[in-house]
Amino acid sequence: MPFFALFQSDRQNKDTDKDVQDPLKLITKQAIAEKEAELLEVVEQIKNKAKEKGQKTIDKLSEMDTEIAKSLSPNVNNRNWDSLFSFSFTGDEGIALNKRGSGVRRLILLNYFRAEAEDKANSSRGVIYAIEEPETSQHPNFQVMLINSLIKLSETPNKQVIITTHSPEIAKISSSQNLILISRDGDNPPVLIDDENSKLSTIKDTLGLMPYLGKLVICVEGELDIKFIKNLSRVPELKAIIDLEKENIAIIPMQGGNLKNWVDRNYLEQTNAVEFHIYDRDSNSGKNTEQYAEQIEIVNEREDESFATMTIKREMENYIPKQAIENFFKVDFNGILDWDTEDIPTFIAQKTKMPESAVKNILNGKLAAEITKESLEQIFAYDEIESWFKKMKELNI
Repeated sequence: MPFFALFQSDRQNKDTDKDVQDPLKLITKQAIAEKEAELLEVVEQIKNKAKEKGQKTIDKLSEMDTEIAKSLSPNVNNRNWDSLFSFSFTGDEGIALNKRGSGVRRLILLNYFRAEAEDKANSSRGVIYAIEEPETSQHPNFQVMLINSLIKLSETPNKQVIITTHSPEIAKISSSQNLILISRDGDNPPVLIDDENSKLSTIKDTLGLMPYLGKLVICVEGELDIKFIKNLSRVPELKAIIDLEKENIAIIPMQGGNLKNWVDRNYLEQTNAVEFHIYDRDSNSGKNTEQYAEQIEIVNEREDESFATMTIKREMENYIPKQAIENFFKVDFNGILDWDTEDIPTFIAQKTKMPESAVKNILNGKLAAEITKESLEQIFAYDEIESWFKKMKELNI
């Protein structure tokens, strides 16, 4: 069974509380689990040695009193290894954790989970983290930082995170498929709302979640395309045209996404926002050039100056430097005849046996960050992407 760490919100938050001790002791439990085989060997050796000495004692006893000796047998018990450790927090001034304010106490303890998210040495044993209202006594900025860390933690092998929340900040950055809404009407039993639109609409109304949109909204196919566009926007020459971060321009995935993106999409027609759409020419999702051409025509025929276009190359991944991909995945692309039309993620997944979703995450995240003006010029793509940013600037004026 996996380890289970429960972190409640309605308690005293003292460093001696069981609820505090559990997640802290989990560190030791995980470390012990990784050395379990070695420790069991040591325990067995100690038991055998103790039993040997105990049996010799009984043998000697039988020489003096056979009846007493016959009723005895050596038995060795040992305490759990994690019971040998206890934890507390003390500041430089010698002030114990339970003497600090509730916000500080909870912030310190919640950062245990942030440390877990950044820990590279994943335990082979599963862990379930159950956290009740992590937003309690926390600044909204800390709430966002915390939920991002918990999302990262949940994506590591053998880790699961379950939270309850009333925070709009936490809910709106959570993926819609990860949101669970349980509704109760009067004295009727609680029900789980399964319909996606009903679920998201109810959460929006319950939490009072409203969209934030500037004049320009960039619309892409999915979450990974957002990563790609954000990486492009860090290329100095493109950033000089329009700084997407500084201008606080929203990038919304038109398929899937989190609650915030769903809310933003739901309100697009009720705002004066101008949309810039960019689609892959040929997508692994089954879309093709003809289908996208129809969508592009619809957007471009609007009277609000919204603009849509398609990539010249197959998809976003075809704009990433080939050398960066080869160096990271250790694959040979010599068999590819036309880089512009090749399905790069599928090719890599077949060569490396990695899940295609993991490959696409790496490509659009880590490797897209290596894009430069020079790398785009080498594949004759800089003029195309520069035109995207010039059009974004034009629409944002």
